[in-house]
Amino acid sequence: EISCYEYAEQPDGSPFSESASGMMETTVTNAGNIWTPCVVEITPKVGIANLIVTGINQNPDTGERLQVVLRKLNAGKKVVLNGETGLITENGVNKSADVDIWSLPALMPGTNRITLDSTWTDIKVKYRPRFM
Repeated sequence: EISCYEYAEQPDGSPFSESASGMMETTVTNAGNIWTPCVVEITPKVGIANLIVTGINQNPDTGERLQVVLRKLNAGKKVVLNGETGLITENGVNKSADVDIWSLPALMPGTNRITLDSTWTDIKVKYRPRFM
């Protein structure tokens, strides 16, 4: 079985990105026509025991938005959920033991609504829309 796709990027070769600071909800529009792995960077402004994020994981069959739970977040330390490499890190150190996630972060085609249960965070989503 061969799975072929093409992806888009910015004129300078960088991925597309959307950022939000201090917001509980943001939207990211994936112009591609198939699901697209994404890199999600979350930087808490204060220490957070548990952060729930929805919209970066979805059941591809039903479209159900699945929750991602990040535990033991430290103020100012960036957590990266990398849907391209599969790594979950905090300041470059493995953090996968403190994250409940069902599949790697990805965006469905069209508008993706991402919600966080805290305003004390910055979030950045980087992606390259994929086309089949």
